[in-house]
Amino acid sequence: MAFLVTFGSLFVIGSAVVTIVFISYKDLLQNLLKGESRLRAIIETSADANVMIDSNGIIQEFKVTAEKKFGWSAKEIIGQNVKLLMPNPYRDGHDDYLSNY
Repeated sequence: MAFLVTFGSLFVIGSAVVTIVFISYKDLLQNLLKGESRLRAIIETSADANVMIDSNGIIQEFKVTAEKKFGWSAKEIIGQNVKLLMPNPYRDGHDDYLSNY
């Protein structure tokens, strides 16, 4: 009987811990999504020519204002290295700069 009570207590405690972890994860995910939504809204409504790159300098997003400023369509430039948009001497050193930081 004592074994059943102990097992039952452990089961209840374990279930409570799993529930707390799940709720914490859910809250964290919701906050992350809200933050991403806010950032996306700011970028989408910005008058600046926003270009988003990954850690290797590859263009991931290219906004309409950037299309007007640089003369490339998003379809043409996404997936290309951002150094295509830079004049020399910045173009030649950009990949090295990214690898150092």
